[in-house]
Parts: sequence; C-alpha cells; structure tokens
Amino acid sequence: MQRKALFSQGRTPMRLPLQITFRAMRRQVEDYERERRQDVKHHEPRPVGWIAELSPVENFGRIETDDGRSLYFHRNSVVAHQGPIG
Repeated sequence: MQRKALFSQGRTPMRLPLQITFRAMRRQVEDYERERRQDVKHHEPRPVGWIAELSPVENFGRIETDDGRSLYFHRNSVVAHQGPIG
C-alpha cells in the first residue's frame, strides 16, 4: 500500500513511533549505566560571600567568602555593570 492509502484508512506507519520509543529506552538505559558506574558529574555548591570593601573612587572592591578568603574585583569585571561602583 502507498502512504496516502495508509493515512486515508486511519492507520499510520509504526516505524517512527517505534524508533522514538526505542531511542528513549536506550537513553534511559545509558543514563542508568552512567549512574551505576558513578560517571555522573557532581557540581560543587555555589560559593557564598558578601562585599567587605567598596571603593567607588578607585572602582574596585573586595568580597569576603564564607571560608575567610578575600577576593578582589574591579568595575570592569562586574557583569552588566555600567558607571562607577557605589
């Protein structure tokens, strides 16, 4: 039968739905295998900090982190910032 005849009779070819189903099943098995092998990326928690020093005249500042580090930043390194700091 031709394709038009299949669609006009209310039947659809099963090849595409089967391919989609088997791809999804393959992906689930691959994901399971990666987890079983412990080959999954683990992201570190986002760092926490606060602004400890801000110098608008010199356009820089320092961020104090929760583990005690002091990080220097300049106005040019601040994303989506316009104008002087402060």
